[in-house]
Amino acid sequence: MKLKILSLILAVSFVAAALAGCGDAEKTASSAGNSSDGSSSVSEAADSSATSDKEEDKATSNVSASADNGLGNLTNSGGYAVTDGEWIYFRSNIGGPTGKGYDLMKRSVNGDKLELVKSEMNPWWLNLYDGYFYFCNYESKLSRIPVDGSEVEVLSERYCNYSIVDDGWIYFAARATKNDPGGIYKIKTDGTSETYLAEEGHHLLLDGDWLYYIRNRSLWRVSTDGAQNEAVAVGEEMESYEYVIHDDWLYTSSHRYKLNGSESTEMTDKYGFALLDDKLYYAVYQEGLYRSNLDGTGEEEIIPGTFSHVHALGDKIYMLNPDNKLWYWINTDGSNFEEVTSMGKLGK
Repeated sequence: MKLKILSLILAVSFVAAALAGCGDAEKTASSAGNSSDGSSSVSEAADSSATSDKEEDKATSNVSASADNGLGNLTNSGGYAVTDGEWIYFRSNIGGPTGKGYDLMKRSVNGDKLELVKSEMNPWWLNLYDGYFYFCNYESKLSRIPVDGSEVEVLSERYCNYSIVDDGWIYFAARATKNDPGGIYKIKTDGTSETYLAEEGHHLLLDGDWLYYIRNRSLWRVSTDGAQNEAVAVGEEMESYEYVIHDDWLYTSSHRYKLNGSESTEMTDKYGFALLDDKLYYAVYQEGLYRSNLDGTGEEEIIPGTFSHVHALGDKIYMLNPDNKLWYWINTDGSNFEEVTSMGKLGK
């Protein structure tokens, strides 16, 4: 079960980039800080505040471990799927006629309906919030589209590279280009008030008033108002880009750490994972889909096989088979394993 092979971990990012058509998966980040002294660190117990409750009438984004969306769907797995409790919306393995990208589709959670939302939309880091999908499109532009699949609206011309939506704001990483140094920004969901927060980083995760990100294989966090930016002292550099933060613990592909660096535990190497209802769901390379308690105990196999890009969505786990490039889902209790687009003709 212990497969500590860095190349396999980085392969997850390569598969995501190949599917999205958005360039290299491993993103180069700036080494310069953006705090007052450029090098502050978290040396006391983590002071992240709990994410505030969201209004019931707003569809959850991919941020919090709610009843619908597990932690890690965006950070570890590319944000290819999201649910509103009635439908699972996902970027399929089906491409449109012009070859510009993959289709956005939806399937009812009871499995009896499969429909096209938008052809060739190619969403990456998909969020669902207040009647809109927010995502990075096939041209790496931060965009949104109503849930009815009508017109796509570009919100920022920067090179979009990770996005999270929460409480009326989109937090996104902009990759450096010839004419733009890149950075981490926030922008209102209507495309106004774009605000610089920190220098370039990637693999964003929002926890309360802190936005966590990776820079030069180190974990950093910036406050959502941009006032504080600091390194998080977990004791060593991040061994992979996959991570989740929950209750002052940092979960990575092979360890869990106290955010203040005071404690660490080695765990099973994971090839994509998500956290839902105080359980970790993860793929073990060429072995299968597994579940365990948060401390790594009680590990059990859900189904054998080769999987990656694990998403936790309500009572379902949604994942990619990297060998045949098809998406599958399975109930968290291990029942009803199925290829997601296997119903055949759309609209059934």
